[in-house]
Amino acid sequence: MILSIQEISKLLHVNNLAAAGTASITSVEIDSRRIEPGALFIALSGAHQDGRIYVEESFKKGAKAAIIGSSDDGFELLAQKEHATKYGCALFVVDDPLKALHILAKWHLQKFPNLKKIAITGSSGKTTVKNLLYSIFSQAFHTHATAGNFNSETGLPLSIFHIEGSHQVTILEMGMNHAGEIADLAQIVEPDIAIITNIGKAHIGFLESVEAIALEKKAIFSRFDGNQLAFIPQKDAYASLLAQNVQGNVIFYDPATIKRLENITSLGLDGWRFSLGAEEIHFRLPGIHNFENAALAIYVAKEMGIKHTQIKQGLQAIRAGEHRNEVIKGTITVMKDCYNANPESMKAAIELITALKYSRKVLFLAEMKELGAMSASGHKELAQPIMHADVTAIFLLGKEMLFLERELKVRNFTGMIFCDSNFDTLKAHLKLYLKASDLLLIKGSRAHRLERLVTFLEEEKFLPKEEPSIHEKK
Repeated sequence: MILSIQEISKLLHVNNLAAAGTASITSVEIDSRRIEPGALFIALSGAHQDGRIYVEESFKKGAKAAIIGSSDDGFELLAQKEHATKYGCALFVVDDPLKALHILAKWHLQKFPNLKKIAITGSSGKTTVKNLLYSIFSQAFHTHATAGNFNSETGLPLSIFHIEGSHQVTILEMGMNHAGEIADLAQIVEPDIAIITNIGKAHIGFLESVEAIALEKKAIFSRFDGNQLAFIPQKDAYASLLAQNVQGNVIFYDPATIKRLENITSLGLDGWRFSLGAEEIHFRLPGIHNFENAALAIYVAKEMGIKHTQIKQGLQAIRAGEHRNEVIKGTITVMKDCYNANPESMKAAIELITALKYSRKVLFLAEMKELGAMSASGHKELAQPIMHADVTAIFLLGKEMLFLERELKVRNFTGMIFCDSNFDTLKAHLKLYLKASDLLLIKGSRAHRLERLVTFLEEEKFLPKEEPSIHEKK
């Protein structure tokens, strides 16, 4: 049981308007498609959807209670009460269902006073660092972490409801796409350890300046009262701003300052090899940015007293995540990193292939979203690393990529450039261009679903078809 009907009423200061006064809630959902018997359905409303229209469906599927927003429509409220009564369910009406979700999640988290709470934010790398920390900490503690990219004002609180009394550590990722979101999430979590991976231009379209992004990310420390740990990247341009007035212990981290981290060797697309004390570690994620993510995870783990052997086990258990850092080999080699993109992660991916020895390096890049007024400069700045990467051809998807195309021509880029807003047109050109032994980097914002290109390359025999997982086999 997560909570009872009586506890919901008490925490939200509202009365149950229907039945099921003694029911126990075993899960919390905001998506009626995920409802299981015993659930609490919180009907959120947004610009394109009103969760209240799914209340009856949730009751049919076995939900024991629903929380809905208040409405001036008396007939609608009457209909919702009738649905609740018909199915023997509880119904609560509140001014703000999202706030109700946050209140309930915070209360659930407070049931575990001995739980060590680690929170992570940053413009890029936060999901990778979360996964690294989870893998390492799981070697020493019963550890919980946010699932997938459940890092938003809805996803993080939903993840919290999966924490149980047996958990010793939780690792919670905090994302942001509007002002105040990190502060709201920090208010729920009140982390013992808070980590900022970096400050970049991701979501700058909402916040207008990188400094504004830094100030928003800094809110992860807003619930500190003197005893917590703040991890801040030492070389970040905003490190001093991030550390200013933090009411806790500030640790400026840098891979170069990790004691006994030695013999660091890049293995190209096969990742890294290095030693940590007496332990030799093969870390499989390629690129200097991923080595720095691993170094940060090592820094935090060592601070928490985790043994070198456990750190090694955790790091070596890591594989590329879905659509992130995936290396696929066939008649060509593909670096698939199409989960998301911002200027910093784009440059990191391009810099990764710079040091690789291939006769032909090909880029398939999709435009970056959420850059707002910084879109032109954000796309243009990719030209510099491209000019140093020995690229033979570039395929650019989306109208914002015109800025990059023009900048490359100004810089006298000698390779071929194909730029189009139509995915099918561009992939047809790519098919004609590719040859055996090429290296292809696929990178772009999630909205473009560039994994479609990998499927196309499989169909055209450039790549082997991915085997279905055991769960997909019939």
